[in-house]
Amino acid sequence: MAIIVSFNANSIAKAQLSLANDAQRIATLPYLPNIKARFKFISSEDGVRKEKLEVNNSGDSMYELRAVPIAFLKLRELQVVSINGPYTKNTHLNKSTIPLEGYFPNVTWVDGSDKDFVLYQDIENAGLLEDRLNVFSKKYSSEEKHIIGGIEKYLLVSYKDRFKVLHTDYFQFDPMGEGVLMDSSEGEAVFKSYNESSQKKIKLDYKSSTPEEIGKFWLKLKI
Repeated sequence: MAIIVSFNANSIAKAQLSLANDAQRIATLPYLPNIKARFKFISSEDGVRKEKLEVNNSGDSMYELRAVPIAFLKLRELQVVSINGPYTKNTHLNKSTIPLEGYFPNVTWVDGSDKDFVLYQDIENAGLLEDRLNVFSKKYSSEEKHIIGGIEKYLLVSYKDRFKVLHTDYFQFDPMGEGVLMDSSEGEAVFKSYNESSQKKIKLDYKSSTPEEIGKFWLKLKI
């Protein structure tokens, strides 16, 4: 009987501690920053598409802000199917993800206070890689498979709240440009992969890499 009573008392104590922690967390929510991120379309003239990365805080004050955007070139094969011919599903279509440097500018602008601010970067030509991608695709595509490419964008935002607690948020941007908050472990894995590959020189330059360089990494990294 004593063992059962002791066990029950221990379970109740743990439950009370959990409830207390939850109550404390809920009580601090109004005093925490609320970070949002998105890509905003600015203009498209003479084939030059301009965008702006915006990071804003609609919550409480934040300090020691750090924002790190990264980009990958995502390549993948699509199966080519004849309209009139029979369809046979291809069981393996290759894909590859390559770190892309130089997509984001070196200059970051901050407008506002620690509480109501907007941090932004101007992307002067969001379609700069398209011509080189087309050349690459024509060379490496076939009658059965066609290769397409797109840029995947991620953002790490770290900051301290008024209680001096450090927070790190990871965002992945959807096709509409909205930043979707990621699970921390998933975000950490993405940034770790980017940094490790870059250190090994497995990367492309957004402004200068040639179709031949894209092809070299495609043959090396496709899975």
